[in-house]
Amino acid sequence: MRSSTFVRILGVCLLVAVQSSWASSAKRKTFNDFEFLKDGKTNGIAVNERGVLKLGYRLSTLWAPETPYIWDVVAVEKNAVLASVGSEGQVYRVDLASGKARLVFDADEAVVSSLCPESGETFLAASSPDGKVYRVDAAGKAQVVFDPPDKYIWDLVVGPDGSILVATGEKGRLYRVGAGGKVDTLLRTNDQHVRCLVLDADGAVYAGTSDNGIIYRVDRQGKVRVLYDAPLEEVVQLALTRSGDILAATLGKVPAKAQTSGKTSASTSSTTERLLSILGETKQKSEVYRLDRQGFAEKIWNSSEEQVYTILPESDSTYLLGTGASGKVYRLSRDGEKSYLGRFDPSHVVRLLKIGREVVGCTANPGRVVVLRDQENRQGEYVSPVYDAKLPSRWGSMMWRSRGKGTVELYTRSGNTKKPDETWSPWQGPLRDSQGEHVSSPVGRFFQWKLTLKGERDLEVRDLALTFLRKNAPPRVKEVTVYGPNILYTGAATASSAKEAAPGAGLATPKSLGDKKSKFGYRTIRWSFEDPNADKLVFDVAIRHEAWKRWKSLGHRLAESAYALDTRTLPEGRYRVRVIASDSPENPPGVARVSPPATGEFVVDHTPPVFRKLKLVRKGDRTWLE
Repeated sequence: MRSSTFVRILGVCLLVAVQSSWASSAKRKTFNDFEFLKDGKTNGIAVNERGVLKLGYRLSTLWAPETPYIWDVVAVEKNAVLASVGSEGQVYRVDLASGKARLVFDADEAVVSSLCPESGETFLAASSPDGKVYRVDAAGKAQVVFDPPDKYIWDLVVGPDGSILVATGEKGRLYRVGAGGKVDTLLRTNDQHVRCLVLDADGAVYAGTSDNGIIYRVDRQGKVRVLYDAPLEEVVQLALTRSGDILAATLGKVPAKAQTSGKTSASTSSTTERLLSILGETKQKSEVYRLDRQGFAEKIWNSSEEQVYTILPESDSTYLLGTGASGKVYRLSRDGEKSYLGRFDPSHVVRLLKIGREVVGCTANPGRVVVLRDQENRQGEYVSPVYDAKLPSRWGSMMWRSRGKGTVELYTRSGNTKKPDETWSPWQGPLRDSQGEHVSSPVGRFFQWKLTLKGERDLEVRDLALTFLRKNAPPRVKEVTVYGPNILYTGAATASSAKEAAPGAGLATPKSLGDKKSKFGYRTIRWSFEDPNADKLVFDVAIRHEAWKRWKSLGHRLAESAYALDTRTLPEGRYRVRVIASDSPENPPGVARVSPPATGEFVVDHTPPVFRKLKLVRKGDRTWLE
């Protein structure tokens, strides 16, 4: 019954098309392209690379201070996080339930670049530039525990023995500060910055660097080895999976680093700029690797458009990636499948951490504390990017496939501007019949749909499709080319092979010219073309001598894009060739359109050259023929 209803609806559309110059062949657009879907706006719905939409995290902003940057966020309790804010060296405690924040520490330095929880509500704070490592207790009292000779402090972790590991720049050092205040230099690199740290289950620390993108492993006895030399210049974050693999987010300029030593000053400048403005607008390449303990590396992310700044192992088989500058969050599975979870737009997601069932993060440009909540009462909404039908179109039906328990509703709207504005139609719906339900949005060039899901965790939708009819626009012959004399291309039609195309037959793209051959008296004519509706086309080809009053047909309704003309029987003189395209293979009479004529020129000359009044002329010691 549903299928027959859909057929009747489509039949009515086609009848209208015949009567009002709409293209008679219905188009079908299936929205399963991940590159299209990942530019939509979603909240509570995840979209994977196979075009499947299913219930997921709900994204929200927990705290939005008036600052361009939040540098770091760490958990200190089950219901609170610490956030290092802005360019005045301040740290706030943010309540996860209410979103209320209070100041707990104010450093003398400009920036608190890294935070690390210790025990209870006591935490460590690293400041830059020319900064220190502070220990801050629950009452907000701060004590300096390390004052390194370095300009920047990039990262902090607490070792299993309670020692503090400190990553610094511009000298590229890794320090260990013992419980009694004893300081050991664990690592002296040839890079300017040790950017990030992570501990493994054995107490070894992994350190990622910038300028050369090297990942070091330092065991508890202080033994150092290089785990991996990344192709890009900077390791921005390291994370440890439950199985002990290392995840490494790396960044580099486009193109990637040269294998020379002449890159130090550029990297230093970019790192300093990053300290002051956290994330610049310069185009960077982003790669993420998964490494085992032997240093075997597998690239799991590669992009020049979206840069990964933070990685959070969600489970041993899935990882969350925070990106900039669009603020998108992705889930990446161990087998390489990517899912788009949502976006904090516009921003750079610079840190993600798991607290119970929630994922808390921080962003820059602007600075916010954000939350991805795993829903108990699962519901979500996804708004698609705007789809451009290229021409004004009459919308037919939308259909989809769904699986799992729950409710699926679809809404649509249309307009004639790339960006929806007040001239667009309002959202109309809901559509609930997955087998095909008529879209009531008015005629327009641009179309958008909104999906809402409510139900169990397994509820998903795929293969969303739209049928529509475009206004039938005329085809266009873009150019007519006449090749030089005595040239024949084997892919061109000739007088003996050029035949009227069968009903429905035509060309969507030009045919190959084939091989070029020399053949006396022949001229090859070729034409290029396009059709806004992507219809198949046929062509009328004719020639006319400058003294003729009428055109002489070379072929009618040809499904060809080149014609080899035998000029040996044509009178001498200047000729024009005319090509007219028609979209009649896919449109009935009264609806089919033809192109404006396109022309080219050539000359037929059968008279051989004749030498007359030749004479020898002596000039000096040379003789000339004139």
